[in-house]
Order: sequence, then C-alpha cells, then structure tokens
Amino acid sequence: MSYEEKDRMETFLNRRMARLLSIAQVLEKVMSSATGKADGAFVALLDVWRDLAKAEDEYTDQQKGRRLFDILGSALALFCLRVREDLKPASVQAASAAFVASQMTNAHILFDVISVLAKRQNWHASIDMTASKARNLIEQEDDVGQRGSMFAAVRLAAGVKDGAWRAGLYPAESESELAAGLVWLKLGSPLGADRWRATHAIRAFARLGRWDVIDAVVSRWSLTAANEFQAPEMKFYFLHARLWLLIALARLALDEPAAVSKYESQLLAIVKDAQEPHVLMRHFAAEALMACHRAGKTSLSSPDVALVACVDISPFPRVKYDKRRTRAYESDRPKGRSRPADHFGLDYDFQKYDAVNLADVFARPAWELNDTITGWVRKYDQSVGYMYESGGRSAPRSRGYGLVSHYHVYGQYLGWTCILLAAGDFLAKYAVHDVYSSFDEDPWKEWLGRRCLTRSDGLWLSDGIDPTPLETQVNLLEKDDKGLVLTGDKAKLLQLAGIDGTLGDELIVEGNWKSSDGIDVSVSSALVPARAAKAFAAKLAKTEPFHAWLPTLDAQGSADEYERNDRKDCEAWIVTPSTEVRLDEDDPLGARSAVRRPYFTKEINALGSLTTIDPFNRRWVDSEGTIVAHAEAWGQEDKHGEDGSQTGERLLCSSGFLEKVLGAKKASLVVLIKIQQYKKDTPKGKGHFVNSSAVALIPSTLGVKFIAGPTNRVL
Repeated sequence: MSYEEKDRMETFLNRRMARLLSIAQVLEKVMSSATGKADGAFVALLDVWRDLAKAEDEYTDQQKGRRLFDILGSALALFCLRVREDLKPASVQAASAAFVASQMTNAHILFDVISVLAKRQNWHASIDMTASKARNLIEQEDDVGQRGSMFAAVRLAAGVKDGAWRAGLYPAESESELAAGLVWLKLGSPLGADRWRATHAIRAFARLGRWDVIDAVVSRWSLTAANEFQAPEMKFYFLHARLWLLIALARLALDEPAAVSKYESQLLAIVKDAQEPHVLMRHFAAEALMACHRAGKTSLSSPDVALVACVDISPFPRVKYDKRRTRAYESDRPKGRSRPADHFGLDYDFQKYDAVNLADVFARPAWELNDTITGWVRKYDQSVGYMYESGGRSAPRSRGYGLVSHYHVYGQYLGWTCILLAAGDFLAKYAVHDVYSSFDEDPWKEWLGRRCLTRSDGLWLSDGIDPTPLETQVNLLEKDDKGLVLTGDKAKLLQLAGIDGTLGDELIVEGNWKSSDGIDVSVSSALVPARAAKAFAAKLAKTEPFHAWLPTLDAQGSADEYERNDRKDCEAWIVTPSTEVRLDEDDPLGARSAVRRPYFTKEINALGSLTTIDPFNRRWVDSEGTIVAHAEAWGQEDKHGEDGSQTGERLLCSSGFLEKVLGAKKASLVVLIKIQQYKKDTPKGKGHFVNSSAVALIPSTLGVKFIAGPTNRVL
C-alpha cells in the first residue's frame, strides 16, 4: 500500500471515528438529562443524524457512509423515544419528520415508531405523518402478500376513516375502564356467542367482587359507539349492547339483589320509557327490579311495583276471537296511504313469521306494522334500505341465509331491534286479539315469550349444564379385518347402561350422548309385564337397530305429559321433554340438553313420593330425603359446525327404587342400548348410517340378562 493510500485511509477512519464520537456525545447528553430537560439534547441528536447521513466524498458516498450513519441515527432516535417518556410533543414531531425524511427508513421501522408513539397520549399527533409515510412505502412494495400484511398493520392510521390520532382513540389506563370497554364492545357484537360471553364476563366480575367494572359497563348505557375499542367506520350494535347488559343484570339480581339494587333508578327509567318502548329491554329491566324487590332490596313505591310487575301485560281487555276479522296479510294499504319513500325492506321469512304474526296479535294490517318498523329504523339510520345490508361487515360463511340468531348483519340487527320497539308502540295503543278460536293462551304473551329466555324463572341454559361424565368418553370403535367397526362387546355395551356385569347401586335408564370417538349412544327403557318380558326382549333384540325403539312420554316445558310414540306391549315410565330453546340458544356455555333432562312420569313419581330439589330436575328425592335418581346434562351446541352439537343427557335410577317400581307394577325392565355411526361417502358430507344394538332384561329380582342384537347394520 502506498503512502498516499495509507494517508487517505487514516483520514477516512479518523473522520468515521469523529462522527461516531459526535453522535455518542449527544446520545450521552440525552440519557443524562434530568426529567423534562432532554428535549434540547434530543433535537441535537436528530440534527447530528441528518448531518452524518449526508454524503461528502468518495469514502462517504451514498452507498457507504450515508447508509451507515442513517441506520445508526434512526436506531438511536427510536431508542430515545422508547426510554425518554418525558420528551415534549414538539420534539417528537421533529423525530417523526426525521424518520419520514430518512432515505433508509422502511415500513417496518415506521411500524415500530408508531407502536412507541401510540403508548403516549400526548404524542399521538405525530402518528398521522408517520403512518402516511408507511402507507406510501407499502404501496411501493413488490410482494403482494407482504404488501397486504403491512396494510393490515397500518389500516387504523392515516388514510382510513379514523383520521389523525387523538386521545379519544386510545384506551384509558384504568384497569376497570379497560375491562368495561372490552365487555361493552362484545355486548354489541353481531355474533350472538360474543354477546353471551360478555354477559358471562359480567357474572364473573360479580363473583370476583369487581363491581367497579360492572359499574363502568353500566355507565356506558348512553353510548352509541364502542369508541377506542372499535374502528369508527364499523357499525356498533349499541341497542344489542344495552339489551344484553340488561339480560346480565336480570340474572345477577337473582344472586346479588342487594348489589344490583344500586341500579334501581336506571332500571325503573327503562321500564317507564315511553320514547323507546323496547319490549325486551323493559322485560329484563323489570325482571331485575322484581328480583331485587322480592329480596326486599328496593325502595320502589307500591304504584311502581305494580307498574313493573305488569310491564309485559296489555293495558286493554283481551278481544275474543272473531272469525270475520281480516288477517294482517290480507289487508291492503288504503288509497291515499302510500308506502313511505324511505321504506325499510324486511327479510321474507321475518316478515312472514315475525311481523305478520305480531300484527295479527293486535288485529292490525301488516303494512301498518311495516311502516312503524321503518319509522324506528330511520331514527337510527337514514340510509339503510333492507335487512340484508351488511353495514360494511363480512358475515361468516357458516351463518346461512335469512335472519339467523347467531349472527346479525347490520340490517338484520336493525330489523330485529325495531320490531321490538314497534311491538311496544302497538302494546300501548291497541288491544290484544285472540288469533285462533281453539287457542286459549294469550297471543301477546306467546309472541313475546318466544323472544325471551328459554326458562321463565330467569335462569339461563348455562346454569343447567354439568361437567361431561368421564365414563361416557369411551371408544366404541374397534378394529377387525374390515377396518374400524362398531363394537359388539357385551361388557362395553352393558357399561353404557351403567351395568358392570351385575347391577350395582344405580343404572342408566335413559340417555343420549356421543362417545369420545364420535359414536351416537342411545339408552332407553320401558316397563313390560313380567310374564311377557322374555318374549318381548327377545323380539326387540332381533329388530333392526335403526328401527328398534321403546316408548317415552313428551312434555313441552311445564305442560302435561303426552304420548310421543304409543306402544301397547310395554309401558313408558320416563318423560323426555322436547322444550324449545329461545333467546339463550346461542350461549356457548349453554345447551338445550339443560332443559331436556329425562325424568320419571307423574305416576312413577307418585309411586315413590318423589320430588325434585333442583330447578333443572338434576336430583330426585323420596319422602325421606334420600336421592333415588339424578339426571345429568352436558355438552356444547355447534349447530353450524361440521360435526354438529356435542351434547348429552341421561337419567340414572337407584337399584332400590327400581326394585320398588318393578314390584309395584309386577313388571320387568327392558333396556335398549343402541350405538350409531355416520360414515361419509363423499367430501360434501353425504353418507350412510351403521347401527348396532343390544337388550338387557332386568326382572324384579334385579338380575341382568344380556341379549345381543344385530351389529354393524348399514342403513
């Protein structure tokens, strides 16, 4: 190396070291400055960064020196932003300008800058400029996939409807306010499951004693947005949020009436609100107040108690059925009464089954109800035209067609809500009319009841769900030379009925569930005269499994029992209710099995003087208080999933009580055990069923005779 080259190299290195030293010195001043005094040193750091990034000669050209010091200056400036929270907004604004001007900056660096700025409310004004630069850099990205992922990261910054960042877009630092904001967001979700999860969160806060969070949620009642918790361009379903908050408070009032009574004035105002007579909001507000009143925890006056107790009742006498009256769908709009120009279009099935039925309850023409619904819709939205409008949301593919409860698009949310407001209008103005001559139930009560909770006592389906019994989670498939087939093993099949060789303390006399490998299990039983029991059991065992059955009684809620499938050669002794689930059907922690627990018929209960000691019929005791039967219900609904619902219920009877029944009835018990597998033949789900069955015969001596049935029969 020549002397000239050495000299030039030394000059190059000295200059580099001098520049490194200069930036190190200003960095040291930034770090050592007292709180609130670092701005001057920080701005000096930015100046040094800009100066050092400039090219000067062949050794610091745009590909070498500038790049090194540009990258270094950017990294040190970002480091200072992270650690010096006391920097003033003007200094931060200067830093944002430096990042934007840097030739070496990229979208990822700017994302880091934005994430730091977002943590300090007084720095938010600098985000807009940084985000705009990030967006421009993203648009220059060649890789489409990379570009899409980066756009997702910056979509809430400049260029979308949020506009410049401001304090109102950032959550408060209060723990209770953060939790309340998230709960409020989910209470107003288009997803039914999310709304119910939010109500469970409120109940959980109550159990944990965090009423400060519940207070913060209730304080959001008047809000029509989720504010910092949701992008403002998305429609927030605030009327859903209010309704599901009331549903949660009504349930809490059953457990914590003293705590819920603090909201007495707000709840009473909802009941009395004639300006927004939402019939479900009034119903649940009244439910909460009455629960508190029954516990002696309210200060309601006697007139207010009477008003609250009658909130769901028409103020007019009910009009008897008149066959001459015109039905709602038959009434034409009168001349001179044209349809509103801003008419809101209803879904076909919603119009047919919800709107027309409501109009019939009050003997009003359907067009009048439609106009009333339109009026309410226009109060909240001036432009939406139909129930199927999405409001900018993309619905999940599994939601299906028409109005479904588990997911409301924006138009459906408005239609579903506004018919409940229109119902409040009609209830205040018109008398209820009997719709059918042979139907004694109040038609208004029936219409409203179908939109309330499944149970009338205020309990939710989730309150009646038990843990999955471990013994139900067995494998019922076994391998043979044809592959996996249904088991025909005697011990395994008897164990499904709770019989382990001989009869123990109890056995399963009714039940339906899925095994751990997805096999449908059915256990049923019936009483057969002792003299005919053997022949009956043998005949039943030979029947094709798919067609083999034993009778049960049915019941709708608290209605009388009735024969579902009459059979003369045996006697039904169990009721398997088919209660219809309602508003809480989308609760992911509940399932219809909670209200479909099997139980004994009235005759059998009278024979043993049995009464239930649980609102969900879990346990049955005799006159001495001994538990002689218990029913279990478990699982989770998945109506729209590929595998369907994974629910189960079963009734277990003590051997002692069974012996008493068989002796009194001079009968034997025949137990039918069936297992079924659905095999797909095509990827789209078409397939066939494979069935196996077995029968157990139990006489009054409580011995057990097993009779094998057909196995792996294809239907």
